[in-house]
Amino acid sequence: MLKIASIGDVCVDIYPKEKQYFLGGTAFNRAVQLAKTGIRVSLVSAVGTDDWGKKYLAVCKRLRINTDYLSVIPGQTSHVNITLNRQKKPQFSAWQLGVLKNFVPKTWPQGQDCLITTGLTPIKQLLKLPAAAFRVADFDGDTPYTFKNVDIQKYAPNFDLIASSVGLKINHPMVLLTAGNQGSRLVTPHKEYFVPAVKIKTSNTTGAGDVYIATFVLNYLKTKNIPLSMKQATKAAADAITSPRNLGV
Repeated sequence: MLKIASIGDVCVDIYPKEKQYFLGGTAFNRAVQLAKTGIRVSLVSAVGTDDWGKKYLAVCKRLRINTDYLSVIPGQTSHVNITLNRQKKPQFSAWQLGVLKNFVPKTWPQGQDCLITTGLTPIKQLLKLPAAAFRVADFDGDTPYTFKNVDIQKYAPNFDLIASSVGLKINHPMVLLTAGNQGSRLVTPHKEYFVPAVKIKTSNTTGAGDVYIATFVLNYLKTKNIPLSMKQATKAAADAITSPRNLGV
């Protein structure tokens, strides 16, 4: 059975206009998607001792996500405000890091087939990973907290796969670009792959990229087939944003 660790932010998505909130965060979203496949997935992040932190722990327990590396720290769980534009894409603001500020894991999952981490400027310390068979960095490219291309290039050599949701021009063996309804591309030094998006109606695309990356990595590890893995990831992302995000909480 494959073992994958999802590293990064566990962050509550707050929609002020709608007066709603959902358990989210890139690391958590990926872990949820991976857990649905039945593999051994570990979540490496931090939550607070508030009610949000308790809800994250309850959902992880129900989904059998390993929380041995999910630190519970006195204080507030990370949260961010989200508004949706006309294309139903999330616009992020006022990210309150809470216990994620300066968080560095004391221990790391061992014997992992893959480590997937998040590359955002407020949590850049989580780009420093231990050794693993396959290492992935998701530099989400559509937030106020995104690295510039020149900075991503500095981190890129430490990873087997670099992912982003905007145009990214760097020299790297594998660069995955997800562009919502414009489809996705994977660029290697010798070939470029493209898969169109699935046409769907949705009221919220938040988390689609996280689902895509988790699904792509899982299938690529199993098959080493890039176009097949991209197609499966495209379908999974489309399915995810046509379903409720409440996870029973």
